[in-house]
Amino acid sequence: MKYREVNDDGVVRRRSKRLWLVVLSVFLTAFCFSFLKQKYYSDDSVEAASLADFDPGYIISDYVMGDYSSMSESEIQAFLTAKNSCKNTDYDLYLRLTASSGEGWHFKDGHFVCLSEELFGDGEVIGSGESAAHIIWQAAQDYRINPKVLIVLLQKETSLITDSIPNKWDYRKATGYGCPDTAPCSSQYYGFKNQVRKAAALFRTVLDGGWTNYPLGNNYVQYNPNPDCGGSVVNIRSLATSALYRYTPYQPNEGALAAGYGTAYCGAYGNRNFYLFFQDWFGGVRDDYSQVDKKNNEIRKTFDPADYSGTYTIVYSGDSNKAVGLANNVAEPKINIEAISLRQSDIYQQWKVERENDYYFITNVGTGKALDLSGGVFGNKVNVWQYNLNKTCAQRWNFVKNNDGTVTIHSSCYPQYVLDLADGNSNVQVYTKTDYDNAHQKWVLKDGNDIAFADYSGTYTIVYSGDSNKAVGLANNVAEPKINIEAISLRQSDIYQQWKVERENDYYFITNVGTGKALDLSGGVFGNKVNVWQYNLNKTCAQRWNFVKNNDGTVTIHSSCYPQYVLDLADGNSNVQVYTKTDYDNAHQKWVLK
Repeated sequence: MKYREVNDDGVVRRRSKRLWLVVLSVFLTAFCFSFLKQKYYSDDSVEAASLADFDPGYIISDYVMGDYSSMSESEIQAFLTAKNSCKNTDYDLYLRLTASSGEGWHFKDGHFVCLSEELFGDGEVIGSGESAAHIIWQAAQDYRINPKVLIVLLQKETSLITDSIPNKWDYRKATGYGCPDTAPCSSQYYGFKNQVRKAAALFRTVLDGGWTNYPLGNNYVQYNPNPDCGGSVVNIRSLATSALYRYTPYQPNEGALAAGYGTAYCGAYGNRNFYLFFQDWFGGVRDDYSQVDKKNNEIRKTFDPADYSGTYTIVYSGDSNKAVGLANNVAEPKINIEAISLRQSDIYQQWKVERENDYYFITNVGTGKALDLSGGVFGNKVNVWQYNLNKTCAQRWNFVKNNDGTVTIHSSCYPQYVLDLADGNSNVQVYTKTDYDNAHQKWVLKDGNDIAFADYSGTYTIVYSGDSNKAVGLANNVAEPKINIEAISLRQSDIYQQWKVERENDYYFITNVGTGKALDLSGGVFGNKVNVWQYNLNKTCAQRWNFVKNNDGTVTIHSSCYPQYVLDLADGNSNVQVYTKTDYDNAHQKWVLK
């Protein structure tokens, strides 16, 4: 028996692998069936690859597990057919099996239908739908997992690649997903397509830096589900290996390694057999990555040990008037990042760099969203967008300082990829680090002192852009705190419609000239439709503001601490409030400083 494994949400899952292909749990004829299975089972396995190089801490590289373009759909189909062309024509065997155990087998056109010919629908439907090759290929593309990994997983879990007489019970738990060691498989995960896609999704989650119960570094890994069999500390050195342990949380002991594909006392074979099948069938479980891995390790040595934490404008080295930002200042996720004309004091071109462990997260000051790879994909010409901070590999970055004072910004997990300006135009992407002096891959980090941002300090009347006869002020000119601010008819030389703007650090306080009270959020609350009132100056977040100049000469006035909220005129009437910044040309959120 093989043992197991997984976890989707913290629940340990089992991948029990049969030496013979079918385990029928509730039939009195189990012994008879096992005999028939042994007699007619076809396995073209070659002699096991050497386990001399098996490393429990580095079973497979991240590159190999994530190489989703390693096989086309037609190549997958050709491989499945070569391994098992469904040649078993023993109709008498089919009759004996169905007589004892029910209609679990598919016999058509004079032979058992095996994986290479079977079609699968949603759920447990067999005999119509999609081919196994298509399902494997599609899951590989959707989750960016090497189809070879999925093929090997099917073999080591249920021997479906080589099984000449598979049945519906094999298919319902094809990859062993959702099958605990101590309980039956969960029916919600039944079905060949469901099983393959769930397994691919789990591997991708771990490769992207998501949850795993066996993270990088030292972990105690048992030799067998029975803790009395012992275990040892394993230094897990690739996320792909971590993913295998999340799926099958056991390592082979010395006896299991010495046995090849055989068994041993207190042995567990899932990860050993994964390694063996991959090496026997495809080779290069790590070798294909060796050169890239070596290069990445060399790049990591160049990461600047200096702490880059801070807030910056990231300027393109090829044009000092271009900076990384958002063309339309939209707070939604999945908005592409561009190198656009430098806009003075624009919080959407400012980036907060925060260090964690040995890498950084880079978030936009204006939206709070993280610099992220589109779809979490690593590869040449993959766009960079903003996304909710989730701390996956797609959001981890490092800096290398160049001799000319610029920096190159590397992916921390896959450092061969760097922040790159596509053809020197506007689209920010990642691309393989070039060896020549490429301005497209160099950036200048400038803080507020490096860029001559406009200073809005001064005294103004704040006029509503939708009606030049309306200005922000106090309807009754009352000096008490907690009096709501309104947009009221412009009154000439009215000190209660005049506002003193004073800069401190990288934000401003706005106080009414007539009352000396500060522009403040009602109750210090941040949210849509929160009223703006005047309050004693206390310099809290509720009183900190920033200005963004729009192309039409107006300004948008943002909360400095929560910049998604801006000064807004409720329905264009009189009540001044804050509201989420809209992505359309909204006069209610634009003001003229006079």
